[in-house]
Amino acid sequence: MPILICLIVIFCLQKTDIFLPADLRQNSENLRAAAFENRPSLETIKGKFVYVLTDCTILNKRKPLNEYQEVQKEDAVCFISSRVSSVKEVYHLKGLSALSAQNVVFTT
Repeated sequence: MPILICLIVIFCLQKTDIFLPADLRQNSENLRAAAFENRPSLETIKGKFVYVLTDCTILNKRKPLNEYQEVQKEDAVCFISSRVSSVKEVYHLKGLSALSAQNVVFTT
């Protein structure tokens, strides 16, 4: 039920009300690079929603973050966040495709 509510909220908002991955990426090669090159000011994101999909591979054997990234590409509404258990994994994310790993800005 909470997932359904989140989806309804996302689709009821205008894209201008959401800080999108494309807003961060701008002209950068990927989101990870953009997080250092294009860090937004608080004024830029003030009043906007930021949606982050987290890793739920424990619940199923699919790779939902990879699936989302591969389908949405530049049209993504949500950022993706990989689960890490050590500092070393921040730089070598397990279970993600190369494309998805380049676009992880948050870790949980």
